Amino acid sequence: MPKTPAPWPDPQPQRWMCARPSASAATPNDMSYGVLWGLNNTAQIVNRDRGTANADIDGNLAWDVTTGSTTMVVGMCDSGIRGTHEDIAGNLWTHPGETAVNGVDDDGNGYVDDTWSLDFWNNDKDPTDDNGHGTHTAGTVGARGNNAKGVTGVCWNVRMAGLKIGSASRSVSVSAGISAINYCITKGIKLSNHSWGGGSFSSAMDSAITNARNAGHLLVGSAGNSGLNNDTSPSDPASYSQDNILSVAATDNDNRLASFSNYGATRVDLGAPGVTIYSTFGKSNTSYS
Repeated sequence: MPKTPAPWPDPQPQRWMCARPSASAATPNDMSYGVLWGLNNTAQIVNRDRGTANADIDGNLAWDVTTGSTTMVVGMCDSGIRGTHEDIAGNLWTHPGETAVNGVDDDGNGYVDDTWSLDFWNNDKDPTDDNGHGTHTAGTVGARGNNAKGVTGVCWNVRMAGLKIGSASRSVSVSAGISAINYCITKGIKLSNHSWGGGSFSSAMDSAITNARNAGHLLVGSAGNSGLNNDTSPSDPASYSQDNILSVAATDNDNRLASFSNYGATRVDLGAPGVTIYSTFGKSNTSYS
């Protein structure tokens, strides 16, 4: 099914500002919340760059409605997750059908001890993040909010499944990505994050995305970091045509298209903060970057 064209970007990207509704504006007590301009931009200076007030996603207003739910599971398809990180451990998914580290495939799905994660890159159960990227994206999605530590994710409360599909050198395996998508389908996980891209069209990936659509699964994908038009130079998997792909460009703290970000009127759906993002990191259990 073709994707509905989205008006992004204009030839000369504009500063788009949304009116703020009346709200009490929840403020978490996380130590570094003040530098998370993407959630609440007050024109603060981050990394020596002053932003534009309200060039953000109004996370603090959304939290007046909900801070997330522990019933929502996100499959984090990336370089792995440091599951012991102080700001992530509390929001990890626990596989209800698997007994922890007993050497048995309890639910008969072909994977042993997949209690919260799997490594599809090395074909084992250890999703150790040996690059850092996966832990960083996990923090943006779901670092534990209002715990007086580090940062907060968009969701204070959520469950994240660590699905490792990449290596320490930032390489990603398309076949591993397909396995991760298929795993989400079998486990009833309805949402997965794919902050990766590149390579040529894959009919196997195309089929996996279609199967995910039929299962009611949404894939959120990075539009890409090459400054190209995805309508003419596709960046997969975000550029596949199925309507269960949400392709996201990167915006900066002035609400403009990031200089490096891909774009496209048809193959890119929206923009979200993607420059100078502070988040959890995989170097240690208290590391941020």
